[in-house]
Amino acid sequence: MTAQAGDLFIYQKRRSHTLQEIPLAEHVIVPSPPDRPRTADAEICGSTACWRGYIATWRIRYGKLWLTDVVGQFMLANGPVRADWVTGRVRVPFGAMEEYVHSGYDSMYHNVVEFDIREGRVHRQRAFAVPTNEWSTPWLDDPSTSGLFASPSSVELEPPDPKPPVGDRVRRACRAARLKLGLEVGELVASAGLSPRRAFRVGEWEAGTRGLDPAFIDAIGARVGIDAVARARMDAEDEAEAAVAIDAFLDTRIRPTLVLLGRQQEQYALPAGIRASRTSAIHWAKLCVDACWSPALLWVSRRERYSVDLDGECSRVARLARLADGVSLLKPA
Repeated sequence: MTAQAGDLFIYQKRRSHTLQEIPLAEHVIVPSPPDRPRTADAEICGSTACWRGYIATWRIRYGKLWLTDVVGQFMLANGPVRADWVTGRVRVPFGAMEEYVHSGYDSMYHNVVEFDIREGRVHRQRAFAVPTNEWSTPWLDDPSTSGLFASPSSVELEPPDPKPPVGDRVRRACRAARLKLGLEVGELVASAGLSPRRAFRVGEWEAGTRGLDPAFIDAIGARVGIDAVARARMDAEDEAEAAVAIDAFLDTRIRPTLVLLGRQQEQYALPAGIRASRTSAIHWAKLCVDACWSPALLWVSRRERYSVDLDGECSRVARLARLADGVSLLKPA
């Protein structure tokens, strides 16, 4: 995507453009009339450098975020208006561009001021110089917090599909029965009363590279001598085997792992110097969220995870139950 023009941001008499789009609230804007005077920013709104179709002007006054103007496809219905719908990080460059990136809001600037905004109020702010890499994670360069993120992790956390597709045993049994009868795929399809055009699909189904309509599977099974009762038994065996495999995945021990729900979805494991207990992991997660200003999910194990919000409130999301015992996947927190 073409590099995008950020919204105009005014702070302490300085004017700059944001490093990302700040969402508008539908109740404060209306479509711009065709005869509205065109400005330079409005001209940009009609180009590929502004896919959202507008440029807004934001201002911080007395610790509050205000929306003061909108040009392009929209305009303010009545303004200025306090932006109490905005919650999150807002980054504003105040310095020379270090590197132009022809994609989205990825260009790098020498100095950045980051605002932690909660319901339109500036909760806190910090300034940082853009490092040579990982510019979107300034807390990694802060000696007071970098140790919290000392263990980047790529461990797989989400379990496989709790309701995996069945039919693998039926597929293999049908193919074996066809070969035993000495039938080619085309002959099987014709003798089952199916269109010859289905032969290619049946061949792919036998190879395991595509699914097949249940009606076709019924017709093929009936032709090779595998009745509905046998197919149901095989499907039940597939389900039981998949449940055992998912349980084995969920029971594999992992080091508590934090997934930051910010722009990059960064993932970190509990540093080696911290005891791997639930209490210690939750305390560590709260410190991480406070350092990076992003809500997060903490995985104490693959079966148990917690949500940590921007205020440091921690609550269990759900516990993944055993599948092989026929228990529902999620238990209430």
